[in-house]
Amino acid sequence: MNWTFPLLNRRRLGSLRDRLEEVFLHQEPNRRRLIRRCAVAALLLVVAVYADVIFRGASVSAVNYLNVTVEPPRDRVQFYPERPGREAYHAYYDIGGAAFQSEPGAQFMRRSFWNGESVFWNPYSATGSYGIETLVDVKTSPLSMIVALLGGSDAVFHLTFLGFSFLGVFCLLVLLAVQWRLSLLAAIAGGITYLLNGYNVANLASNVSQTWLYFPVLALALVSF
Repeated sequence: MNWTFPLLNRRRLGSLRDRLEEVFLHQEPNRRRLIRRCAVAALLLVVAVYADVIFRGASVSAVNYLNVTVEPPRDRVQFYPERPGREAYHAYYDIGGAAFQSEPGAQFMRRSFWNGESVFWNPYSATGSYGIETLVDVKTSPLSMIVALLGGSDAVFHLTFLGFSFLGVFCLLVLLAVQWRLSLLAAIAGGITYLLNGYNVANLASNVSQTWLYFPVLALALVSF
């Protein structure tokens, strides 16, 4: 009996290792199964990266950082350990672009939709005017439009942002693993790079980073069709 347990453990470890190699390193011939694995991997990556937002109520909204009218002040929360003295906005490149442009733009769209007003009229330009910048800009982006149509609350903003993040990672994993036939492990490495690269982290949910959420969807569409 004393010799049986180590043998069983080695067999179990060996079978587990073989299974992990099959899933992460070998090409899966079943397309639907591979797409399901990409969906699960994308969900786990988004949950891991935005764990403080999902489980602790942290925010990626620049308005929440710079809004001095909020009372009482928001408490700082964190899920992963950080260096003492760091604040959430320290890594931002242009936090004003989100706080004073894209997020207020979404609220402008919300008010226009729900009040039946024209979204092409800028009431803040002198006495109001049409202009190129009021016709097609960040206010008409998919993120801003969905946030506006769903009511524009803080919860809606975060759910929409997390939803687009998941969609972007999922489409990237499908592009790499299904279309380009890379291993699932290589695709997951690409997903981690997509979420944690310097550009995305420094412009998180800002007016200049929304294209980062959409380009995997467009790239997958171009390759697929």
